[in-house]
Amino acid sequence: PHFLYNSFFTLYRMGKDEDYESIVEFSSYLSEYYRYITKNSQKEVSLKMEVEHARRYGMIQAIRFRRRLKVVVNELPEKFNDIQVPRLILQPILENAIYYGVGDMDEDDHPRNGLLKVWYEEKEKLLFIHVEDNGSGMTLEEMEQVRKNFEKTADSVENGLCNINQRLKIRFGETCGILIERGMNGGTCCSLVL
Repeated sequence: PHFLYNSFFTLYRMGKDEDYESIVEFSSYLSEYYRYITKNSQKEVSLKMEVEHARRYGMIQAIRFRRRLKVVVNELPEKFNDIQVPRLILQPILENAIYYGVGDMDEDDHPRNGLLKVWYEEKEKLLFIHVEDNGSGMTLEEMEQVRKNFEKTADSVENGLCNINQRLKIRFGETCGILIERGMNGGTCCSLVL
């Protein structure tokens, strides 16, 4: 609900500023975002659909935080478009990266603005979907704690990342799931491994 309330406030602010082009763009992204959430009850979708949903979410947040956030979602290589994946595995990763990775970046306090990038890498018959931010990053202890949380049983999963990790393992096998590392730009890189 907070995401929806914040989105309405963003639309209100754009209306007050008479920024009609942004209202059209933002409301289009928002309607497609909610259409995906509410109209699609399939347990699995094509990776292309999942990436497009995450892109829309990223664009919504980039518009909301335009002074301090840039979101870049690279084009998914066509050969991966039809891979069937569990629904809602990528957008929550972006949400975490925005909230925990770059959410506290303020243009007055930091010399750089927040950057969130999604890119793809194929190696050893695995597809890595990298979600990387340029925030302050996680400590080694925090990364280790997240990795330990991934080992918990299904009954004790309270965390969205753990849920996604388990769904990927069930769907693609034990070598798949979520990988968390330091990012190349100093932040955190959270990768979905399929």
